[in-house]
Amino acid sequence: MRGEVDASVRIEDGHTPNRLKLTRQLVSQYIDTWYDKDTSWSKLDVEFVESLPGECIPPRGACLIAMVGDEGAGCVLLRPVDPLSVEVLKLYVHPGYRETGVARGLMEEAFRRAASTYQTMQLQVHLSRLPAISLYRSLGFVEQTPQDLPGYLEMRLSLAHSRETPETQ
Repeated sequence: MRGEVDASVRIEDGHTPNRLKLTRQLVSQYIDTWYDKDTSWSKLDVEFVESLPGECIPPRGACLIAMVGDEGAGCVLLRPVDPLSVEVLKLYVHPGYRETGVARGLMEEAFRRAASTYQTMQLQVHLSRLPAISLYRSLGFVEQTPQDLPGYLEMRLSLAHSRETPETQ
């Protein structure tokens, strides 16, 4: 099913009162999966989750969750960087829903939401997250240099380009 979004996946706003708790749970799962809780990031992570939705609300940002039935399958956050750029944060798919198109569906909706406001989308991804890097490249993200954070890849996408992809590819 790679490259396709399963029809049973619904992308919803995660900042609404009835979905915010689920969004926070999914972001916490992301943090538990990818970060060592014994680092200085730990306190910042807790504060970040508690502050959601923060800047990740329309019209400048977004909290998006993927739903399959009544279950949260994944999430992605968009946070404004400046008037022309938005940052992708915490793209996460629950292990039981990986390789089902959930990440692609979340990113396609993120493009749709951001394209009317921003010119570029940017992100940082850990070098060990090869499936995520592959997805980002397939969606048109390109690597940026120099890298400010060791062990991470900085990537950027022109949203004018995303208006042509992935739907028209």
